Amino acid sequence: MIVCDLDFCETVETENKIIGGAATFTYTDTSASSGFANAEAGAIALGKVTNTSTKTNTIVSESPNVKFSKAKAEADAWAWDENSYSQSKSSSLSVYLSSSY
Repeated sequence: MIVCDLDFCETVETENKIIGGAATFTYTDTSASSGFANAEAGAIALGKVTNTSTKTNTIVSESPNVKFSKAKAEADAWAWDENSYSQSKSSSLSVYLSSSY
């Protein structure tokens, strides 16, 4: 191999953008039993413009004759960039009701 015969690399400038993408993920989980209620929610959004929202609510009520528990969870996420749009929604509801008449 003769070194002087080799070509050398030259710097080249291009206008191509790296292809990205928007991504979203949501998660909800609920459980309810006698005297207990649990609600969990999570949301992730990746992109140039993003928004996430989560909402949880639990109720536990006991009287001598009726036991009631309720858990509710909601999650919403959206994201976009120049190339794509993504949206995710999740919800969960658990109810426990017991009567001792």
